[in-house]
Amino acid sequence: MTPELREIISRMRSEDWLGTYGTIEGFALTFRRIRNRRDFLKIFVGSEEDLTNNYHSTGKAFQAFYPETLEFARFQDPEI
Repeated sequence: MTPELREIISRMRSEDWLGTYGTIEGFALTFRRIRNRRDFLKIFVGSEEDLTNNYHSTGKAFQAFYPETLEFARFQDPEI
């Protein structure tokens, strides 16, 4: 791993990025954090409202998408 990637992974662990993604409030925090990284990312601020308004349809889409993602990953690396 590059030093940059090691630093990012360290921050992901210490700030519990993946745990944060488990709630709408966590997504809102993430959207606020990324807006300062690049100008084009500012459009995501407030997107938690879209997630809330479309929670059920988004969940259904994820339920269809995730198994396909796992299948693809297993095809790429059978040990997954």
